[in-house]
Amino acid sequence: MDTNDLKKLCVVHNRMGKVKTEMGEISFIPEDLLLNILMRLPIKYVLRFRLVCKDWNFLLRSHKFISLHYNHSLEKKHEKDGGSSSSFILLRSVYNEFVNDGDPSRPLSRSILLTSFILTKTSSTSLEVTIQEEEDITKMSLITSNGGVPTDSDKDYMQLFCPFDGLICMGNGFNFVFYNPATKEMQMLPSPYPSRLSYSQLVSLELQPCYLGVWFESDMKHYKVFRIVYCEEFGNIEVYNSTVNNWRAIKTIHGRVCPLSCLLFNGVFHFCMEMTDEDDYHVIVTLDAKSEMVGQLELPSCIVGMYISPSYMLPFRGKLAYLEPNILTSDDFDVESIYCDIWVMTEYGIEQSWTKQCSILLDVIDYDDYGSYEDLFCPLAFWKFMDEEENELLMRTYYGNIVTCNLDTHKIIDLNLGCVYHSSTKIVPNNMETFFSLK
Repeated sequence: MDTNDLKKLCVVHNRMGKVKTEMGEISFIPEDLLLNILMRLPIKYVLRFRLVCKDWNFLLRSHKFISLHYNHSLEKKHEKDGGSSSSFILLRSVYNEFVNDGDPSRPLSRSILLTSFILTKTSSTSLEVTIQEEEDITKMSLITSNGGVPTDSDKDYMQLFCPFDGLICMGNGFNFVFYNPATKEMQMLPSPYPSRLSYSQLVSLELQPCYLGVWFESDMKHYKVFRIVYCEEFGNIEVYNSTVNNWRAIKTIHGRVCPLSCLLFNGVFHFCMEMTDEDDYHVIVTLDAKSEMVGQLELPSCIVGMYISPSYMLPFRGKLAYLEPNILTSDDFDVESIYCDIWVMTEYGIEQSWTKQCSILLDVIDYDDYGSYEDLFCPLAFWKFMDEEENELLMRTYYGNIVTCNLDTHKIIDLNLGCVYHSSTKIVPNNMETFFSLK
């Protein structure tokens, strides 16, 4: 029996324990054989088969089946890790061009799309994008800070995380929600404050929330969510603990927080700050998710003191990587050449081990179009394929294009997944489906 045959199953079950299909009656199928067949199917089909009968519904909701399905998906993922394709989830903001009806005086509205796609290496110089599913989450109440219609500020500050395979997390303002795209289940965390404030109210108070991400214990039953509520000169680190179901403050850090630059790496959150002591300087602040201890790492000495806001961090071949923009202006000031300098900390915690991996030309833009230094580019993820190292860097460009850049050849390929260039753009590489739920 193949997948096409299984799709023909009807939701009719007679008293003799037989299932009726378009092909006639199927005699009793041994449970182990049935599980072995169904665990190989995508979750959307398994959800349909729960309707076949009460026995199937009970069986396909059991811990045994969910574990089998997850382990099988995990094996397939590891097999694909060395292959030519990978699955991704992309969160991006896009313009709705149809809203203004061609009237340039009416501003374009924006939607937030959650896009699942497969990236395939078809040759040494060619990539193919296959969109599997695209969901407009703009109208979900989870993305608004006050439960109402999302404003552009709500959309700009939307953040995406993936603490567990198949389960993603989205944070915005005072809201944080776990969401399973495969099952469409969601779970929202309690608000840290008695009343929810809109972004306009937050701005008036000069407070801005920034989620760092989620960390799970190895048993997956206990998790923490970390965030910073910051203003111009300080940031309050807060944590949500699932065992006690509430938020609490950890530490106040004096300095200017860079909300875009945050990475969970080996169980430690890393984010950039400009410290405001006697001498202003930039550091990477570390927060151990388990012990909740705060520390810091020094940046490469040659870039300390540079404007740090558009810098990013990503894992690179098992090491901590720091990606810094670099601009070169032409002699006549007509164009700006935008480079990405990739620094790697070869020995974690050792400042002297920072090594410049490469510098890549990403864009050449007209000087008159040059608007904000913060939006030069947004590195999203390194991608590993075939038997090679992670030699493709996915990123958003200054003009809002999602591209890949080969670190060896420096060839840039546009993936035709455009977005609003100044809004939050996040990507989850090597995604897989799961039934896992926090409810």
